[in-house]
Amino acid sequence: MKKIILLVLQSVVSIALFAQTGTYSTINFPNTYTNTLTTGMWSGNFRSGFIEQSNGSLNYGIYGPKPNGFRFRWLAGDNTAIDYSVDTDQIMSLDNSGLLNIRNAIIVPNAIFGHNANDSYSKIVLRGPNSPVGPNSKRDLSFEFVSAGKAYVRAYRGNSWDTYLQLMTSASTNTGGEPSVRMHIAGNGYVGIGTETPQSLLAVNGEITAKKVKVTQTGWPDYVFNREFSLPSLEEVNTFIKLNHHLPNVPPAQEIEKNGLDIGEMQKIQMQKIEELTLYMIGLKQENELLKQKIAALEAGKQKK
Repeated sequence: MKKIILLVLQSVVSIALFAQTGTYSTINFPNTYTNTLTTGMWSGNFRSGFIEQSNGSLNYGIYGPKPNGFRFRWLAGDNTAIDYSVDTDQIMSLDNSGLLNIRNAIIVPNAIFGHNANDSYSKIVLRGPNSPVGPNSKRDLSFEFVSAGKAYVRAYRGNSWDTYLQLMTSASTNTGGEPSVRMHIAGNGYVGIGTETPQSLLAVNGEITAKKVKVTQTGWPDYVFNREFSLPSLEEVNTFIKLNHHLPNVPPAQEIEKNGLDIGEMQKIQMQKIEELTLYMIGLKQENELLKQKIAALEAGKQKK
């Protein structure tokens, strides 16, 4: 009786595995749920394979310890016999650690990661090497358009725990070329636009267009109007200019060319000079009024004579 049952099962499996076009054989696995394994071939669109239908969970497993190097493999040949002893025809595999390997690409209309009903932390990981360091360790998120340009989000490691991030685009004249770095963020947080070697929190190698720039400052030079402020005489200013060829407290041209211009500090210096000029003008106005009064008195004395 047992031999008869085994023969029947072997026949059913053989029929299921070698079903021809238009022929469908079914193996039922009785359990809590109904599971149906079907083979089929559709010559119209070159599809064939196993079809499993279940009204419950589909579970695949191998009993016992995980064999070393075990994988689920998907193989396909190009009008040739498949050699199962090698991975030449492998198009996808899933190993016993859960690593999925796909030969070319994953093509989906909309890739969704995470769940909007679950607030637990999630992330997407692009792993990189420990060596080499610098740009040679780069990892890219690449946006590539057919017969058009590319855009990258690039990351790479430094010599220690420092990491670097770059935004890259290709210009309209960069036909078929790789994108160029437009923004660079260093490990210390310095941001470079048009430069990959920023020396400050924000370095721009080029022109900046803005409607408004706000610079916060302390020590604004209203102290010029205090009684205690010692306003140098115009003669002293004139002497300083002749000796140094620039205004007092104003950095010379050589220093600006070497170290650059601190806009906030220069605004303070310029405001101090404007306030000093205002005091000079007020003083000259007062002297002018005194001269007018003296001239008027002299004119009145002449008329009496």
